[in-house]
Amino acid sequence: MWLFIAMILAHGICVSCIESPFDPMLLYQTTTVSYQDEVVSNVTVENIKDGDNTSADNNDKNNGVVTWECGVDFLTKFISESKIDRNCPRLKRLINQCCIEHDNCYNEQRGRTYCDDIFCACLDVATKSNQVCHKRYGKSFCALVRNFGEYAYNNAG
Repeated sequence: MWLFIAMILAHGICVSCIESPFDPMLLYQTTTVSYQDEVVSNVTVENIKDGDNTSADNNDKNNGVVTWECGVDFLTKFISESKIDRNCPRLKRLINQCCIEHDNCYNEQRGRTYCDDIFCACLDVATKSNQVCHKRYGKSFCALVRNFGEYAYNNAG
């Protein structure tokens, strides 16, 4: 468990602090360009805001309470939420909705690569308006599910 926590913290620090001309996301382009274009074109801010899934019921829209769903346990949820609260609180609902949709996709076993592609496209759209959020957290959250999501996907179904 501590190794996993250390990897999350180190990965977040590495992704957020080191500027590199190399884009690590290029390593994850395992699907065709047309498929990726289709995935990205289907994700809009309106789609994220108007999520019609039942898990979104955890987010009480009337009183502003958000049940944070980005992470696999209390600690990872706490770490991810604190990063978003500190640097991009206005995007919290959008980012959380991406996580809820990703969890639903895993639960429905729609294909890990497909779910991760949709999640990354969702984060890309949700964080575009904030450069810090987009570069640091959108990309690092995406990389985390791509690198460590296999166990969660296998146990979800």
